[in-house]
Amino acid sequence: MIVQLLSETSISNVTIPYELWLDYSLFYGNVDFSSSSFEKKISFESSTFEQKANFNAIKSKDAIFFRNVKFNGYVDFVAAEIDGNFEADSAQFLSENDEALFNSMKVDGHVKFANTKFHSPANFGRMNISGNFEANGSSFESNKKLVTYYDKTNRKYSYLFHGMKVGGGTLIRNTTFAGNFNMKDSSFESISFDNIKFEDNATNKDNKTLIKVNLTGMIYKHIYGIDNETKRKDFLERTEFNSDVYTTMETYFKSQGKTDDANKIYMEMKNKETKLMAVSYNWIYNKFNRWLTGHGRHPEYTFVPIFILFLLGCFFFKPKVMKSAESKEHLNTPEDNTLDQYMMTLYNRFWYSLDLFIPLVDLKIEKKYKPKDGHKVVLMYMHIHIIAGWILVPIALLTITGNLSK
Repeated sequence: MIVQLLSETSISNVTIPYELWLDYSLFYGNVDFSSSSFEKKISFESSTFEQKANFNAIKSKDAIFFRNVKFNGYVDFVAAEIDGNFEADSAQFLSENDEALFNSMKVDGHVKFANTKFHSPANFGRMNISGNFEANGSSFESNKKLVTYYDKTNRKYSYLFHGMKVGGGTLIRNTTFAGNFNMKDSSFESISFDNIKFEDNATNKDNKTLIKVNLTGMIYKHIYGIDNETKRKDFLERTEFNSDVYTTMETYFKSQGKTDDANKIYMEMKNKETKLMAVSYNWIYNKFNRWLTGHGRHPEYTFVPIFILFLLGCFFFKPKVMKSAESKEHLNTPEDNTLDQYMMTLYNRFWYSLDLFIPLVDLKIEKKYKPKDGHKVVLMYMHIHIIAGWILVPIALLTITGNLSK
């Protein structure tokens, strides 16, 4: 049925027992179907709503179709209950000064917004969907902040997906966002961010205002579209910092056997945590830990300074600057001279450096030799060598056992 209604349309709080087909219709005035119940399918496919479209708290025992519909005003589907699908593929929400509200909807089928254009800010918060939430190819083009909100977000977001529960797949592939969005405390069976794009606001080429994303408390069994390290870094850089965003993602990658990716995510978390810190003991510790152990995930980092210190030890503890610790101050007899010469034939700079460096391990070498008198630089380095060993060796052991990454 094709209709043109010039005045306001109010069919609120009624029960409609038959199918309702209002495809290709034009509604010039406000439309109010609030709190009505539909026993069978209803369709507004390819219709146009010029003013407010109010479907607040409607109930439908079958599917509802809004495919190719144009909404030029305020849209309200808050608390609607749909037993079938809610399909609004290729719909257009065109009013930049109004909002599209879908929060607290309950849908037993799929919710479809594929190739839909949102010029309006939109609220999908606390939707409960048994099937899929599909928004493939859609564009969320508003950067105007939502005025109507229910989770104390201080009007920071243009698109709210907070508290959603989706039993099927959440598909946001090939989508474009021009405004901040919030998925805080949402629960997804699976979610796909494949080829998601952000239209960052830029005052010039080098000074961009990044679109922000809130994923705090978001849980999922599977997540797609973030396997590429560069794309994942860009995505995480936009997130409002909360450690559980990273630990949830790290746990997921570990469960998939992708330990390297999991470690990179943990390091990205620690790096961002450090970046947001004021200069303090924790800031110094994080900087030091990153350089020395890769935040506990790369024990091989620790062996670089250890190897350098061994090389320095071999350089400083040359045989010509060393003597037997058992030799006397003055070699008064041929026997003393012979003993010193014999001990030095047994001297090995590597083993001496190793014995000095490793704490609590006695190879019984460092006690047999010492720097000759007058070599103050060698003596000074010897003390540095010993202290560095007491610091670096325990750190290496803690890193290998995983205690520094907890």
